[in-house]
Amino acid sequence: MRKIFLTILTLLVLVPTLAFAQKPKWVNNTPRELNPTYRFVEIVSTGSTIESARAARLHQLALNEKIASAAQVAISSGTLTTIEDVYTEHGVTSKQTDKSHINVTVDDENYILQARLVDEYFVGSAYGVKQLHSLYMVAVCDNPIFDHAGLSTSYGVSPLFISVIPGAGQWYKGSKAKGAMFLGGTAALAGGMVYCQSRITNSRNLAAQTYNPEHLRIYSRRISNFSTARNVCIGAAAALYIWNLVDAVVAPGARRVVIRPAMNFGGYSLENSNNGADAFGLSTALTF
Repeated sequence: MRKIFLTILTLLVLVPTLAFAQKPKWVNNTPRELNPTYRFVEIVSTGSTIESARAARLHQLALNEKIASAAQVAISSGTLTTIEDVYTEHGVTSKQTDKSHINVTVDDENYILQARLVDEYFVGSAYGVKQLHSLYMVAVCDNPIFDHAGLSTSYGVSPLFISVIPGAGQWYKGSKAKGAMFLGGTAALAGGMVYCQSRITNSRNLAAQTYNPEHLRIYSRRISNFSTARNVCIGAAAALYIWNLVDAVVAPGARRVVIRPAMNFGGYSLENSNNGADAFGLSTALTF
């Protein structure tokens, strides 16, 4: 009996203490582009510091885009200047950054790789080495149209319908540890109900087979105790299920990329990524 109550108490304490922070949804699963003038590229770079990992990702981006032709790359960058427009609409926070121009020189020939940094995610690894995941929008033509890419931890009401199965909504939002706790907690409480009911049935059968007053008192006490435990399990399971539904809607999920067209009838204008000489943005020189 004591073990049952301790299990219930442990479940109710552990679930709310689970961390909300999860790796972004785009990690190892890049978003889908809305037009064919650009593509999403995930870059994984490492370094002893965040700054060195950020510098290394430019090297890696150049290599991945098949611009580099040498193994040794020297990165010389000055002050990085960006102009950002941050706005929030319908729970989606969007940061619009000017186009990034990465100037690359290969065999005395100059290239300009047009790309926009959408998001980044740091992972600490062994021996103090930082691993950095970076998501870029990279142009695939001379005049790309970069769509508006915002970041959000909101998933609307969709997880509510999925959470008919406890924990499924949290799993869908990237909170897999929390989802497992909701599913495991519900299963444990259901198992507690079944166990208590079986002990109640067994005690009733034994009581029906004896006329010993002492034995009848023991069986009666067992029936009362296990009935209380069963009712507690039922109440806790109901509370946990309702909590599961509410949490699936209101709790923040893993950071995701929300893409909106750069041109539509809602007020967005067509963007031309060929900024010209007076463009603002990120300019990095890669010398090979």
